Amino acid sequence: MNGLIFEKLLRISVINANEHSEGAIINYLQNDVGKLDVFMWAFDTIVMSSVNLVLVIVFGIQIFGLNFLLLIACLIILGFVNSLILKLRLKFSALKNKETDKRIEVTRLALQNIEYIKQNSLEISYFRKIMDIRTKELKFLVKSASSLAAMAFLGPFGNMLSVIIFLKFYFWFKGTDQESGGYFDVASATLFLRLYGLLKDLMSNLPSAFSHYGDLGVSMDRILKFIDSREVR
Repeated sequence: MNGLIFEKLLRISVINANEHSEGAIINYLQNDVGKLDVFMWAFDTIVMSSVNLVLVIVFGIQIFGLNFLLLIACLIILGFVNSLILKLRLKFSALKNKETDKRIEVTRLALQNIEYIKQNSLEISYFRKIMDIRTKELKFLVKSASSLAAMAFLGPFGNMLSVIIFLKFYFWFKGTDQESGGYFDVASATLFLRLYGLLKDLMSNLPSAFSHYGDLGVSMDRILKFIDSREVR
């Protein structure tokens, strides 16, 4: 893919050069092409994680009964809530970056025109403009950090709640004595914790791996537009 981009770069037309600036071409080479490697890792993760997830679910149901499905349902709900918080965090982070870019641009223009600004006594006006942008930037930064803190809190709390709900229903249906089959000895507890750890890791890996497909689509679309751009005749 790097070879295709370099070959295209030698033949690209200088007409409408802003369509593919130097920064954009560097971004194609450094970021977009690298998404192919990430895609291969994601594809391998999806295949292996899907197979392992099915095996863990089968073993869990075989050993602990259909109550194991309740644990899976709790983890799915937890993952859904986490994904909503993650979307909010990404939204606030994007808004924060937008305000940061705006602040840097205004500061750059102020430095370039510092003589004109001082001659016309515009220092306070520019200072207020930069501080207003900085205030918005900090507001979105706080919201992004709050979302991250919520995810950090929800992780261990949600996992603990999932285990408590499973054990509550497991002992409710099975009983707590050894004759009823609901007794948890050391071996059963160890096996449950191992299966739970595998299940949690696999269910968290799959959404992350699938998310790379969207990034790959955007990157490939950008690269293909560059390759299809006008050439020198």
